[in-house]
Amino acid sequence: MKKKVMLGMSGGVDSSVAALLLLQQGYDVTGVTMKLRPDQYMTESQSGGCCSLDDIDDARRVAYRLGIEHLVLNFTQVFSEKVIDYFASEYLAGRTPATLTSNSTPCFARLCLWNMTTWPLGIMR
Repeated sequence: MKKKVMLGMSGGVDSSVAALLLLQQGYDVTGVTMKLRPDQYMTESQSGGCCSLDDIDDARRVAYRLGIEHLVLNFTQVFSEKVIDYFASEYLAGRTPATLTSNSTPCFARLCLWNMTTWPLGIMR
């Protein structure tokens, strides 16, 4: 049985090549794209930015061409609460948010991965 791997896919070259290399090494790859912005802030394309609808579609197309499953995980609420709201409140209080100065606070990616450990996907850690 193949080992399962969950790969973050942005729709860019790096994550697309990583998916291909993992497939070539015999892994069962599931591509994942995190949706971090509410729908009203999503645009079709954003020059030089990230997290647009085009980016999600690019990741989905790459996954389709490679023949792997692709999931879009909606983390808009937790991202807003744990990153945006925290950053804004610290900034308005005249402090540099800890997420910019140290790794001592739990990072957002770890929070998302922790939330996914209870999912029945059978992905290796």
